[in-house]
Amino acid sequence: MTESREGYMRMRTLQAIVLLLVVVMLGRLFYIQVVDDRYKEMAANNAKTNLLQKFEVMERQSGATEQAMQQLAQKLRIPG
Repeated sequence: MTESREGYMRMRTLQAIVLLLVVVMLGRLFYIQVVDDRYKEMAANNAKTNLLQKFEVMERQSGATEQAMQQLAQKLRIPG
């Protein structure tokens, strides 16, 4: 009988640890996505950087003028 009780306690302990880990991970995910704006700003900057790099490649490949690229950037609402 003590062996089954020990097994039951081990199972409950493992369940508690797994539940605690899930709660911590969900809490961290909520904090990153909802509370902390730092990651949102980094993602926006990353997207702008990638888009500007694509513009530079397009400009080199097509020989487009700076004015044409600025007009395209304005249409896409890209600052600078």
